[in-house]
Amino acid sequence: MGPRPAQRRVLRSRIVKSGTQESLEDDGVWAITCFSIRREHRGLGITRALLDAAVDYARSNGARVLEAYPIDTDSRRETRSNDLYVGTLSTFANAGFEVIAHPTPSRAVVALRL
Repeated sequence: MGPRPAQRRVLRSRIVKSGTQESLEDDGVWAITCFSIRREHRGLGITRALLDAAVDYARSNGARVLEAYPIDTDSRRETRSNDLYVGTLSTFANAGFEVIAHPTPSRAVVALRL
C-alpha cells in the first residue's frame, strides 16, 4: 500500500486503467494492492484490521483517495483462496469504500475519499 504512482505494476493493470476515475499520476491517490495472511490465521478478521490500519496510515500521510481492486465473491461460483490476496469486495464495502467500477464480472475498483 502506498502512493499509486510509485507502484508501477499497478499503473500497467487493465483493471486499474479501465476502472479508476483518478489521474494515474496523482500522488494523492494511494492503492492497496494485496494482503498476505498465513493460512492458519485466515478467517479471524485480520484482513479487516489491516485495512483499517491502512486507511489510518494513508489518511495520516496525506492521501486524498485510497483505491483497491478486490474480488467480488458474489459474482463467482467458486473463489480459490489464492485469488483473495487482493481482498474481497465485501470487506472493503463494510469499511466504507464505494464501488466506482466493475471492469470485469469478478473484479471491482473501490475508492474511499479521505
